[in-house]
Amino acid sequence: MSETVCTKCEGTGMCQSCNGHGYFICGSCEGDGVETCPTCGGVAHFEGEEGNLMQCYDCGGEGTVPCRDCEGTGTLYCEQCDGTGRCNMCDGNGVMS
Repeated sequence: MSETVCTKCEGTGMCQSCNGHGYFICGSCEGDGVETCPTCGGVAHFEGEEGNLMQCYDCGGEGTVPCRDCEGTGTLYCEQCDGTGRCNMCDGNGVMS
């Protein structure tokens, strides 16, 4: 039985979608895991009813909140390889049987 180089990964055995990492850097937060607070717009406070400054209740005065897309991890799971980093056509072997 002859083996041929996997046409999907070109013999590397790595997932071509995530380059073998099993994850992607989150594009929404650029890997930081946080985004600007949508409630205060990043200023960490807002003006209360009487004109006084009040700490933002959503971000706790930080101005940022965990990224909604990656849930604060900074990365997104690669669905193409189920997070393994291996080519799903040749199971990471680089060759087809």
